[in-house]
Amino acid sequence: MAAKSLRKFLGSIPAPHKGLRELPTLKKIPQEEWNDLSQKIVRARGKVVVLVHPFFEDIGPEYNKLAEKILLQRKTPVVILEPAFRVKETRQRLEKLGASNYLIIPTGAKSERIIRSTDFFDVSFGRGAEKKSAQLIERLAQAGAKNVILGGMYLDRIFESRVVDSLSGKELRAKVQRKPGCLGATYERVKGSKRFEKVVLMPKAHISTLDVSIKSVASKAPHRRRLFSFR
Repeated sequence: MAAKSLRKFLGSIPAPHKGLRELPTLKKIPQEEWNDLSQKIVRARGKVVVLVHPFFEDIGPEYNKLAEKILLQRKTPVVILEPAFRVKETRQRLEKLGASNYLIIPTGAKSERIIRSTDFFDVSFGRGAEKKSAQLIERLAQAGAKNVILGGMYLDRIFESRVVDSLSGKELRAKVQRKPGCLGATYERVKGSKRFEKVVLMPKAHISTLDVSIKSVASKAPHRRRLFSFR
């Protein structure tokens, strides 16, 4: 994209995206912030918590209470991978909560034009995402991380599509697809890097979704519902 076109595109982005240009990309997070994280990881004997999109959806008080407990503790530092357009809102939430033991890294997906053009950390799949994951993994390793504990949304996303007979209710067709979510993709790459002694998922703090679509042969629009699972 030409510089003139890029400026025009960035200037046309509606709120809340206008603040994205002010956010640091993975490469541009100030070194003093990495140094501070490294000191905290050393004091925690190599342990660090990585929360992937912890507030992407409000899924209830049980999860929110656990997420806040993780963020308020001061023993283990927390790295938060948060969608770029939610960073400001999340910072305000954490300040109100009184949390201070964390580092936020803005993220996006390669399918989003604003993310591609500003080079935020990519939690999706693809060659570019692999490269950026390697940069984060290297940063964590350099900071002294040995034990990485991951939580957040989503470990995996399950899509279930059903077609039923409108009279008998009998299921005529069913299709189920399972795809790794942002947490699942990050977990696979961190664990697969073999740079750390231990990589685990935090109990009851990693979320999966089940999206169910049920369509009657006599109806035009399917009935949809979303379920969450805590593990």
